[in-house]
Amino acid sequence: SRRNPVVAHYQINNKNYPRDHWIHSPEGGGVILGHGCHVIDLFCHLLDAKIEKVQVNRIADGVEEYHSQDNALLNISFNDGSIVNVLNTTMGNKKVPKEHCQIFCDGLVLSMDDYKSTCIYGMEVNTGNILLDKGYLKELEVFARIVHENVLNAMDIGSIIATTNILIDVADGLKREKCFTVVAK
Repeated sequence: SRRNPVVAHYQINNKNYPRDHWIHSPEGGGVILGHGCHVIDLFCHLLDAKIEKVQVNRIADGVEEYHSQDNALLNISFNDGSIVNVLNTTMGNKKVPKEHCQIFCDGLVLSMDDYKSTCIYGMEVNTGNILLDKGYLKELEVFARIVHENVLNAMDIGSIIATTNILIDVADGLKREKCFTVVAK
């Protein structure tokens, strides 16, 4: 159990989708909405906290090779005092891990690459028999339980809806502005 807020950085090194790719259609919502939602849901869950606001800064329009809305920094403030910086870019190289995360808290640093390797600095950890697990099986088990037993935690759905609403506002803002802030409602 942590004693203090968390400072975290999550880097997503996405591939550069063509401008006519479905992810850039109104239904796709863009890379930030399509991929970033998972990262933000992850931190809401890990921190057991709610988003207060998201400050967004993206690259300038007019870059022919890259979609400006796919290259942005999201600085997220949570109601427990934690801050998370999410960097999403399509300007990287595929030799670099797609996802890299560093979490700083209570004298510890957790560093993760692509959910394949994790190091914890400041604590002795037994690293034997670690398996790659992005949580797909657990997600299916929870979904099946919800469907078969007709159970759903109202707090969970409320958190999911709140995160989705914030990210829809972020995705809409990315179309119009280079820098802006979204405040949770």
